[in-house]
Amino acid sequence: MKGAKKMKWKAPKNELISILKNMTFPKSVLLIVASGQINFTSSDNTVMTKSHVEAIIDEVGSACVSATVLYDILTKLRGDYVTFETKEQTLLVKGLKTTVSIALLDMVNFPYQITEPDNWLFTIQSSDLKKAIKKTNHAIQSEKVPDTLKGLQIQASGNELIFIGTDKKQFAMFKLELPSEEHFEAIIPKEHLKWLENILGSGEVSFALQDNFGVFATSTHVLYTRTLNGPYPSLLKMLALKPVCKITLDSDVLINSVELATVTADKTTTKGTKLVYLSTKEDGLTIVARNELGSTNDYIEAATEGDEVKVVYDSSHLIHAVKAAAMSKAELGFVGADSPLIISGDEGTYVISAIKSREVF
Repeated sequence: MKGAKKMKWKAPKNELISILKNMTFPKSVLLIVASGQINFTSSDNTVMTKSHVEAIIDEVGSACVSATVLYDILTKLRGDYVTFETKEQTLLVKGLKTTVSIALLDMVNFPYQITEPDNWLFTIQSSDLKKAIKKTNHAIQSEKVPDTLKGLQIQASGNELIFIGTDKKQFAMFKLELPSEEHFEAIIPKEHLKWLENILGSGEVSFALQDNFGVFATSTHVLYTRTLNGPYPSLLKMLALKPVCKITLDSDVLINSVELATVTADKTTTKGTKLVYLSTKEDGLTIVARNELGSTNDYIEAATEGDEVKVVYDSSHLIHAVKAAAMSKAELGFVGADSPLIISGDEGTYVISAIKSREVF
């Protein structure tokens, strides 16, 4: 095919599978270049991944094939080593006793050729980035929200690295310290976070911004993901709200109570939202939910400070936030009736919006 150059090389099958597993996504195209080592580049027009493997190269060259097809073949091919050779308009993939041919694709139309950044904005432990995604991902929605909200915002302000996810009904924030002062903002699409998580191993990960791409680099892969452009809601303004009532209670007890209430939570007139009604008392919290099949009324004793408040929330938002806070004792800050709830934890801060209801409870 156009742009291809004849090549022949051999490499361990398991190493190839390990590398390509994190480079194969729906409709991805794989560019293979044999020159000193085997360089791989995969892309689907919105995200791109680069990696390489050491190999025995008999003839340098290049080829372009379907990444998903090649990966499927490698996972089923027998033998410890695989030989690759271009012939006419195909790539021959040879295992122990098997030869499979794959149609070559047009290299000229390969989506991107982006160079690796010269400077990185930060380098952190991969485990910290995994945690940041885990703590904020639940608040990011990919449907029925503006495009800019379909991603994770990463921002640096001085020595603080802040990760924020929101759909305007729930907010999640996770912070890390930076060794140096940085100032930038970027929004990484939610759909690409899973590919980012796939390349995160046990070492470090570096980040940079280049040509409207967010670039993440580990010891084995470099991931380029298109960033989303536009305004992102400020969680800091919501955190500036002063709670009129604060409650501290056992997280497991609270989650169990809300999950129980969800069984009888009304969703017939709320577009699928399951409503739970919370009432703060002098020495505890009442949780109520009802639908046509029954009702739940639970009371949890807790340390309470401030005014009595009645407010309605989406049960799933409340459960996700309390679980993400990862504290044995949940710290709830009620801003007021029909107002947000602020949940503070050792591992992040979370805000969920209230749902207006005329029902008396």
